[in-house]
Amino acid sequence: TDNDIPIATADFYYKQVRNEIYIFVDGPPHASDHVQKEDKEKRNKLESKGFSVIQLDFIDGKYRQDPNLIKNEVLIKLKPYLEG
Repeated sequence: TDNDIPIATADFYYKQVRNEIYIFVDGPPHASDHVQKEDKEKRNKLESKGFSVIQLDFIDGKYRQDPNLIKNEVLIKLKPYLEG
């Protein structure tokens, strides 16, 4: 509704006919325990409203050494939404 307070800002958002998908890309700034707790609470709230949430975990920074890790992670996480 118009009175709803935004829950979170996703890095990517896709609206499909049957679903809305929020994608969060978590890099090193998301490594601390309190940020991870806040992230989890926000994402659980989105899921409780029926939205799909995809988290791409790049907290350890390994993607800087091998950028293909990003591509692989995205393909793995998006595959269920791209099929059917």
